[in-house]
Amino acid sequence: MHTWGPLWVAYDRPHSFTEEEVRFLNTLALEAALAASNARLYANAEIGRQRLEAVLDSTPEAVIGHR
Repeated sequence: MHTWGPLWVAYDRPHSFTEEEVRFLNTLALEAALAASNARLYANAEIGRQRLEAVLDSTPEAVIGHR
């Protein structure tokens, strides 16, 4: 998995994190990294789809697929 950047949590006063809070923040950070990774993968797939569409649109003959 890629490292995307820091996750900052701030309090107005000194705060000691419980184990439960640390687990929650770790889960939140992992979910945010997964969402960012999925967004990047989707964007790359969309670029590929647009390129394929452009190639097919520029092809003068009919393109027939087979299965």
